Amino acid sequence: MAVGGGEAQLREAEELFRLSFENAPIGKALIAPDGSWLRVNRSLCEMLGYSPEEILTKRFQDLTHPDDLEADLQYVRQMLAGEIRSYSVEKRYFHAEGHTVWANLSVSLVRDDNDAPKCFISQIEDITDRTANEEALRRSEQRFRNLIETSTEAFIAMDAEGLIIEWNRQAEKIFGWQRGEVLGRRLADTIIPPSYRQAHTEGLVRYLTTGGGPILGQRLELEGRRRDGTEFPVEIAIWAQHAGPEITFNALLHDITDRRRTEEELWELALVDELTGLHNRRSFLHLAAQALKEAARAERSVIGLFVDVDELKVINDTYGHAEGDRALRLVAEALKAACRDSDIVGRLGGDEFAILLAEAHELAGLENRVRRRLDEAAAALSYPLSVSIGVVREAGECRIEELLERADHLMYQAKAKRRSDSA
Repeated sequence: MAVGGGEAQLREAEELFRLSFENAPIGKALIAPDGSWLRVNRSLCEMLGYSPEEILTKRFQDLTHPDDLEADLQYVRQMLAGEIRSYSVEKRYFHAEGHTVWANLSVSLVRDDNDAPKCFISQIEDITDRTANEEALRRSEQRFRNLIETSTEAFIAMDAEGLIIEWNRQAEKIFGWQRGEVLGRRLADTIIPPSYRQAHTEGLVRYLTTGGGPILGQRLELEGRRRDGTEFPVEIAIWAQHAGPEITFNALLHDITDRRRTEEELWELALVDELTGLHNRRSFLHLAAQALKEAARAERSVIGLFVDVDELKVINDTYGHAEGDRALRLVAEALKAACRDSDIVGRLGGDEFAILLAEAHELAGLENRVRRRLDEAAAALSYPLSVSIGVVREAGECRIEELLERADHLMYQAKAKRRSDSA
């Protein structure tokens, strides 16, 4: 009875092995020491596209990609020599239709009672989809890397500790640091000017604490710091990236020194009279309007002057427009030299200038200073150079256009009187 019971248990164990072998969700095989397939299950046949009968006529070497065969055989030799008990490797098999199948192969060796190699037990898991996804991810990362390395913008990444973890070629060019020199350095100590470092640290702590920050996702103009310590304007966009528990902060930025210079030049052209260097009409009217409002709030009186160059048309017609431009520049220099820094001096156009004195008491001696300066400049000229001036004092609220209109009227009265006196 005992023997019969043991045989039944053995048959039951063999049946369980057969069922688990045949119905396993991954490929399973028994392989002879020479590589011949001894037994295969349904999953392996479906994986490789062969019937059991077809596979059993081959060796595993016949279905292994040649680029992976030698590594596989090396493991087999080590197992047969008793150097290792098992191995696991990722390799490629040929499908019956010709394409490759990526698999994770795990192998152990069964020996007989005399310790002679009997067969290999192989478990073969199809990882083609996983490998394809990994390859697609690798290609995507490579494309991203190529894009970053060839970008005309500097790409810099920082970890949650504030340490630099990425640094492309454009960053090397802009900041003067080589990639190998900055990886692992604190970003704040490397490219952020001292005046910005506290705000940078507080912003990092705020994001790590709250998950939000005012500068993320925006394009900002800030200051950067080169390796030699010089500071320069940059335009920068920053975003956070989460990969599980890890957070990285990425930034794209570029040097806007030239753009800033161009903008300043354009702004200057928009506000400065090109010929004389004084405020142009637009700038003068804007600044003077603001000064009038401030004076009214402070209950201060102001003085407006309208200045016209005498006989400019005669100078142009007689000596040429280049000489007329020279005369305008001399007048501008005289006006500027006679005024204080707080006064607003502008050329309204043609031969017309205007002055707004922020303090009324500054009028004392102004006209005499202007005429004295002009007399000094005109000493080297072959023609007389003079101006007519109209002066208006305003103690209350007033629009700058009204002030200039009244000063203009007084200027023409003064001009007419001078002509009458000289006739």
